[in-house]
This record gives sequence, C-alpha cells and structure tokens, in this order.
Amino acid sequence: MKMFIGVMILIAFLASTAHAAIRYVGSGEAYATIQSAIDASSNGDVIIVRDGVYRGTGNRDIDFKGKTIHLKSENGAESCVINALGSQADPHRVFLFHAQEQHDSVVEGFTITGGYVAGSSWEDMRGAGVNCNNASSPTIANNIIAQNTATEDGGGIYCGDSSSPLIIGNDIRTNTAFSGGGGISCRAGASPSISNNRIVYNTSRFVGGGVYTYLCTILLKNNTIAHNSATIGGGSCSDDSAITVINCVVWGNTASTGDGIAIRTWSEPSIVGIGYSSVYGGQLGVFLQIGCTLSWHSTNIYSDPLFADPANGDYHLKSQYGRWDPTADGGAGWVIDDVTSPCINAGDPTSAYGPEPEPNGCRVNMGAYGNTPDASKGKWILPGDANHDSTVNVLDLIVIRSLFMHDAGSGGNWKGDVNEDGRINVLDLIYARNLIGTTRP
Repeated sequence: MKMFIGVMILIAFLASTAHAAIRYVGSGEAYATIQSAIDASSNGDVIIVRDGVYRGTGNRDIDFKGKTIHLKSENGAESCVINALGSQADPHRVFLFHAQEQHDSVVEGFTITGGYVAGSSWEDMRGAGVNCNNASSPTIANNIIAQNTATEDGGGIYCGDSSSPLIIGNDIRTNTAFSGGGGISCRAGASPSISNNRIVYNTSRFVGGGVYTYLCTILLKNNTIAHNSATIGGGSCSDDSAITVINCVVWGNTASTGDGIAIRTWSEPSIVGIGYSSVYGGQLGVFLQIGCTLSWHSTNIYSDPLFADPANGDYHLKSQYGRWDPTADGGAGWVIDDVTSPCINAGDPTSAYGPEPEPNGCRVNMGAYGNTPDASKGKWILPGDANHDSTVNVLDLIVIRSLFMHDAGSGGNWKGDVNEDGRINVLDLIYARNLIGTTRP
C-alpha cells in the first residue's frame, strides 16, 4: 500500500500542462539514461523510468536544469534503483538541484544510493543523495534514500542557500555524514517542509545523526526519527535555528550529548517547539544549551511507540485494531497485535487524518504513517457503534449478539466488546442499548 502524500496533485497539474509529453527511460526505450530524457524534456513533461538498476554516466549527478518535470519510477522505489557508484577516488552524487527549481520539479519513487561526495569546496562535500542549493526547492517524494556518504553535510539530503524543498514520504536510512546530518542537513536559510519520512539508522560523526539544521527555519511533521547516531544530537541537532516538531516519534537514537534532540547556539539562540510527539526520555531527554528556547507542549509523551519490527525496517505502530503489514497476505494484509501503540490517535487534533483507515478515532497518529492509508488503526470514537456506521441502533445489537462468547482479542472481534471489559456478552448489549440514537460527532 503506497502512502498518500499529496503528490497526485502535482501529477494532475503536470498532466494538464499544454503539450506535455510522457517519456520513458529503460532498455529498448528512446532514452537509455535518465539525464538524456531530462535534456530532451520541456516544462510539464513526465519521465517514467522502467524497472531496473541505473548507474554510470547519465545516471548520476542528475541535473534538472531548472525544468518543471516529474521524474518517477514505473513501479516504485523497490523496483527502480539509481546507483551513483561514488567513492573517495571518484566522487559522484545522485541528484543535483541548483537552478532554482520549485515544487513542481518532482523526483518520486526511486532507490537513491551510492552517492559519495568529496572535494575542495563545501558544496562538493554536501548532499550525496540529493543536493538542493541556490534557492532550489524541488519535491522529493516516496523514495528510498540509502547508503550515501557526505564528507561534510547531508549524507542523504542537503538543503542550503535558501532552498525550500518538500521532503515527503521517503525512507531515509543508513546514510553517513562526516560532519552534520547523516540523514538530512539544512543550512544557510533553508526552510524545507519535512513530513511523513522514516529517518532511521543514519550516522553523523559530529552533529545530528538524523537531521541537522544551521541558520534555518524547519517544519518536521509526522516523521519517525529513530536509531540514528551522532556525537551530539543522535536524532536531531539544531544550531541557530527555528524548528517546529509536531506529530513526530523520536526514539532509540544515541549520542554522547542529547540522545534524541540537541538544541544549541553559535551566534543566534535556537528556538524549538515540540508538540504532540513521542520523545525518548521526555523533556529531560532534550539537551538545551543555555540561551536557547524549548517550548515543550504538555501533549508530548515518552512511552515506547511499539514499532512493529524496526530491526527489519518496519516502523508501523502495533495495534490491537489493525496494523498494515506489507509482508502479510502477499503484501496486502492487515494483522492484529496484542498491544496498541500510545502514538495511535495521539497527534494534533487539528491535523488532517482523512486518509487513515477506519477506525481512526478522528485523530491523526504520531509518526511517519500518520494521515496515510498505512496508518495503524485505533479505537473507534463512537461508543456502542459495533458496526461502525456512525450511528448506534439495532444493527449494532445484532453484531454484538453474533459475537457472543468469541475471543474479543482475536481478529476484528473487538468491535463487539463495546464496553471494553475483554469479553463479549450481555453487558455489551446493555451498554449499546443505552446509547441507541447517538451518532458520531
């Protein structure tokens, strides 16, 4: 199940552009390399890359050259790999945005790997997977960005020089930076929107294993930032920046100072607001340098988020009401857990939750899958409504009666346990009967 990230809006826009062309890249197609297809494209074109592994000249240091095009894989990131094959001796990154591209320049659905950046200038050493500079602000969506190395900043993604990309729905993992931001690094007035990403198992030898910011304004919304490592700020480190963290899970990161989050200053005090998020260690787990400001909302929690299988890259939240398991039923199944994550239905109540499958409690989940079809299911909001039609009536009594003596913790039987006492019996009928006529708000 693919995450809903709003990129379809961009697709519709591009498809409606006058004289737009669809170009294909792959064996037997008109274009053998990604760069050749970009070079031949005009604004509004869509480039579809067939399944396979793309490497070598024309498939690294890929440059949009300022064009408003949508570059996408045919069947998703697992099936389409772009490998820069970079090294210290022969450095190459995967993507370079430097011609002031905007959000309608889109990279979607690739495994972006093998970037290695090194050189004599700062820019040569930043952004091994994706480098956005010179006010370039593309959309980077639904990619796997893994095993890229920067000898300075931004192993996975670098944002600098007032760039404001949309970074949405990516799996950013196992990238390395020698200085800052193993997963993502943002500097020099960058202001990206970073949402619904898994930022996990990245490493920085100095600051910000997952995310590093310097002189930036950043929104981090519905991200899972877990198992990253650095010397300072294992999950994230903010220097001289204004950061808003909302609906995020920051868990299992390690550092000598500030395992999860470090907030520091060089010349301008950082100002960080954290709300509706699960942060390991709570407020005490945040390193706050004197002079900086942390706005810690009372809605934050520090309970174990109960990830499904993080060792194998599955950061879905466990749920007794239903968790999406990409390995179940041939890749199309829901499973029932024996516990429910405290991060389910715990995000900002004003945040959108519409794409989450019911029962969704009318409230967004924390973490990367919040507000997506992959969100784990939570408690139904209307007590007594066993069939989930948003009204309590005789039909609910029929459902409850049909589930008498069934195990309330098995499959979807929990719907009949409307009084939540762990059993399905006449007490549930009485509970629902007393609520007949009530409707979902």
